[in-house]
Amino acid sequence: MLKYKVLASQLTSLTDARFFAAHGVDWVSFLLTPDYDSSVDLKQLPEIKNWIEGPAVIGQFIQPSKKEIEEAIVLYDLEGIWVDADTSLETIQDGFSVPVFKEVWVDSENNLEQTIEWSAPFVDYFILKIPTDFDTSGEQAQNIQALCDTFEIILDTVETDNLNPNIINNLLPTGIVANATQAKEEAIGIKSFEALEPLFEFLQDETD
Repeated sequence: MLKYKVLASQLTSLTDARFFAAHGVDWVSFLLTPDYDSSVDLKQLPEIKNWIEGPAVIGQFIQPSKKEIEEAIVLYDLEGIWVDADTSLETIQDGFSVPVFKEVWVDSENNLEQTIEWSAPFVDYFILKIPTDFDTSGEQAQNIQALCDTFEIILDTVETDNLNPNIINNLLPTGIVANATQAKEEAIGIKSFEALEPLFEFLQDETD
C-alpha cells in the first residue's frame, strides 16, 4: 500500500499500464485529446484498458466540449475525467456519471482559494500544478495546506519531474501525480522506468 493516492498520467501503452498497475496506483489516465506528444492511440485504448486490473481508468482532455466528454465516457467506459485548467466551468457544471478531476495552476496571477471555491460544486478532485522548487515555508504553502485539509487535492508539477518528497510531506495532499513521460523507451516495446523508482520508494508504506 502507498502512503498517498497516486494518479499516473499520460500513459500511452500497455507497458506503461503494467508498470503503474504493478506499483499499486489508484488511477491511470490517458490523454484522449489527439495530436499531442503524449496522446494515446485511441484504437489501442480498449485493448490496454481490458488488461488493466486495479486502477481506475481516467480520460484526460484539453479544452473539450461537454459532448466530447460524454461520448468518451460511454465509448471507453471511463471511470473518471480529467480536464485542464482552461476548460470552462460551463463544460462541467452539469456533472457527469463519473468523478471529475480539474487542473488548477499555482501562480501569482491566480487566486487559488477563490478558483477552487468557485469550482468545488462541480469538481471531485483538484490537480494543483506547482513548480518543482515550490517553497514550502511561505504563505502560499500555508494556504495550500489549508486547502488540502478541506478539499481532495492531488499535487502535480508544472514540469514532468518527480515531486520533491519534502513538498508532499509538508502539504499533505490526498494524492500526487506520477508522469509516465518520464519513462524512456530503450527499444520498441521496452521502456525504462528508472526515473520513477525514487518516487515509488518514497511512497512505499513502511508499515506494510
